[in-house]
Formats: sequence, C-alpha cells, structure tokens
Amino acid sequence: MTSKPNSTVSKDVAGLHVRDNMRTILGDIYSVDTRITFTQDKSYIGIGLWAHRAILSKYPILEYLIKQAKKNQATSTEVGPLTISIDDASLVSFCTVLMFIYTREIMRNVDPNQFAISKPHTSLVTHDTTGRLKDIFRWHPLDLDSPWNLKEVTWEELHDAAITYRIDDLRELCEAALKTSAKED
Repeated sequence: MTSKPNSTVSKDVAGLHVRDNMRTILGDIYSVDTRITFTQDKSYIGIGLWAHRAILSKYPILEYLIKQAKKNQATSTEVGPLTISIDDASLVSFCTVLMFIYTREIMRNVDPNQFAISKPHTSLVTHDTTGRLKDIFRWHPLDLDSPWNLKEVTWEELHDAAITYRIDDLRELCEAALKTSAKED
C-alpha cells in the first residue's frame, strides 16, 4: 500500500483550509470595504455585492475601477463605502467571478448566502458628522426563498466576464469547458 508523502497531504489540507477561510471572508459583512453595483440587470438595481479592495486590486481592470471610484468618491457629497458600478456583467456572473478570485473554485450555481450582499435601507436616512448623506444597508436581502433567486451562470457568461476583467486563468477554464460541452453536443 502506497501512501502520500506528508508534504502532499499537508499542502492538500492547507489548500482546503485557505479556500474555506477565503469563502468565509467573502461572505463576512464586517470586513468588506467595496460595494459593487450592477446596471445590466434591472432586477438587481440597488443590490450591492461586497468584496475587499486588497483582493480585487490584484486584477488590473478591477484595480482601475477602484481607482476611478476613489476619484468619484472624493468629489461626491455623499459618504459611505467605495462603490464600483458594473454595467457589463450580471450580479450572478460576478458572484461566480468573485468566488473564483477568492477560492479558485468555479461555482456556477450561486448561493447568495455565501456572499456579502446588501440593499440600501430606504426607510432609514442618516447623516455623518459633517451633514453628508450616509447609506444604511440591509444585509442578505436575497435569501433562498427570495423571488430574486439567482440563476445558474452559463459558461458563456462566465467566459465573457473573465475576458472583460482579464482573469486569464478563469478564461482558460471556461474555454476548456466550452470546448467540452461543444463536443458533447
């Protein structure tokens, strides 16, 4: 009977541990610092998908969007989190992209409970100490019983998002999956 060397087992266990930690961080409403909103799908206007600037900044396109959002925020009269507006990807496809960025896993069936998702709380109005309008958020508005259940993202949608945001390893995996599904058809 052959057994794996300890270093391989340790790497496997460490990899699973890191993925589990990253999945926890992705859904942690207390540590996220960047809100991503979507204009493509009218069903999700106002819904914010949250992430961490430090992780998003590893990708040049996302880093550029963060820098643009910082510039816009500096000239705005509103205070609050940094907000990036996405108009070329859906909420569901970007959830899948974020899960890949954080964990290196592709999960095309999106469970909204694995993400920090918010909706502005329209009944509460507050101002910061300088009198500027401040957003209040209601967390996890998309539960499993929500009428907005997230659909499964297609390989084509995911591929388009990977190209748009230049996530090359995700693009390559999508291309392989598309080739495989084309052969099966």
